[in-house]
Amino acid sequence: MIKNSGGKKIQSLQNHSEGLFPTENAWVCIGQIGAPHGLRGELRFRSFTEQKEDVFQYQPWYLGKNSDFPTLKKSVTVEFHQGPKGWLIRIDGMQTRTEIENLARHYVFVPQSQLPVLEDDDYYWHELIGLKVFEISKIGHPLLLGAIQDMLETGSNDVIVIRPENSDTKDLSPAHTNSTVKNSILNKNSDEILIPYLMHDVVQSINLKTGEMHVVWPWIYDADDVIEELS
Repeated sequence: MIKNSGGKKIQSLQNHSEGLFPTENAWVCIGQIGAPHGLRGELRFRSFTEQKEDVFQYQPWYLGKNSDFPTLKKSVTVEFHQGPKGWLIRIDGMQTRTEIENLARHYVFVPQSQLPVLEDDDYYWHELIGLKVFEISKIGHPLLLGAIQDMLETGSNDVIVIRPENSDTKDLSPAHTNSTVKNSILNKNSDEILIPYLMHDVVQSINLKTGEMHVVWPWIYDADDVIEELS
């Protein structure tokens, strides 16, 4: 998701030159095209931006079959309107259902370089994915919890989803034998640690250059306390 942590509305992006196609790691996924709708060449669309309608300001779009990077180098522009069950789009130059069926389920991308620069302590969610998370409540003994796998939007505050450090994950330090971390997985049906994304209260610092996030979440040392805190 392209949401930023400070709740700041993302502004319009400038058009990207067709002649300068960014590398694979220079893209941000901002939505996904759904199934065809009706017989007039329309498609359902799901926006990943915090302000859902902002996604249509970020044209032209580039499309890909997976959420990693675009596979079609030709950009598209769209018309859009709100349908009874969500957004509907019509891709310029495509009028029939047959023409658009091949683009169903494709993901939508814009170049990362075109995103507005945020203020201090504001981060786009895609910048946080993959950061190593260290619990630092025990001074001098930071505990590597794992890497951020996802961010979840909830009614009260956003939540960091961490893949534990003892998972089969590349680029993490060797697995600790700390059983408390293994036992503090909150979702017993999956290998995940969930921590509130509260800047300064829980999240103490974020360093994108070193790829680290430092948090104070002492309940990680007692699984029962963690579950009670979040229930």
